[in-house]
Amino acid sequence: MDEYLGSVVASDGSTVYSHRSSDGSVTRTDGQARPHNPDGPAKTCPDGYIEYLVEGEYHRLDGPAVSFPDGYQVWMISGVRSRLDGPAVTLPDGRVQFWVAGHRFNTEAEYWNYVTGVLGDRLAS
Repeated sequence: MDEYLGSVVASDGSTVYSHRSSDGSVTRTDGQARPHNPDGPAKTCPDGYIEYLVEGEYHRLDGPAVSFPDGYQVWMISGVRSRLDGPAVTLPDGRVQFWVAGHRFNTEAEYWNYVTGVLGDRLAS
């Protein structure tokens, strides 16, 4: 289990979080080591930019792993674009993209057919 060590505000105004892992290594979110915060955002900036990272990879199960102030959002699991309950990418102009495990679907209908059909069968068994 990681031990939360605290946070500081970097010179660019972003918040840097530090954790100590069970092997004694310290992880920081400012490029000093692999960014990591299992309990919340690893980096937040004053302009509203937010990153969720675990072991240096974009990762979040219950929301976008990356959010930009202009509305661009990307849902990722272990560094791969993926979402099972809606679009994995939202663009600033409102357009969306549907992804599962790094595969982009051409249409929303194709995505929902896959999620409810193929994955639904796997989850039911």
